[in-house]
Amino acid sequence: MGAAVLALSACGSSKDAATTTDTTSSSSSAAAATWANSLCGALVTWQTQIVTAGKSVTANPTKAGVQQALTSANTATKTLKTSLSGLGKPPTSVGSQAQAYLQDLKGQLQNDISVIERTVSTTTTLSAVPAAASTIKASVATMRTQLSGTAKQLRSLPNGELAEAIKSSSACQTLKANSPV
Repeated sequence: MGAAVLALSACGSSKDAATTTDTTSSSSSAAAATWANSLCGALVTWQTQIVTAGKSVTANPTKAGVQQALTSANTATKTLKTSLSGLGKPPTSVGSQAQAYLQDLKGQLQNDISVIERTVSTTTTLSAVPAAASTIKASVATMRTQLSGTAKQLRSLPNGELAEAIKSSSACQTLKANSPV
């Protein structure tokens, strides 16, 4: 793309080259904004589903209630992982680093879901349900903290294009407002 801008500036006026550069920059910014909104939208949806699953354990602290919450959390996390994988690398110069942060988050979330699954599978008596519910609530809190940490990492990346896209995204603003950190 840089060669095209250079060729246009050699053939036309500097105004034409500036217009091409501005259009390229606007297109790149728009792509970054779309990526950021998709990312944060997926994270907001996941966060809402996880919080709802956590609250359902408190409302129904039985083995069946815990299993239902686990199923909901597991489904939400699988959907999030699919959404994150579908996003690909953001269209910015810091895209590879952003993608690495998301890969780390996906791994952390899977570990948390594994803790919840082990907890449910080893909860065999009614008297063990309160302890299992406590473990699950702690895992949900950990997930929210991890989510918040990844969002903070993404916002702090150099090259303001992605940070600006995240800052201006309504979904990212919702995510930030709902984050525990």
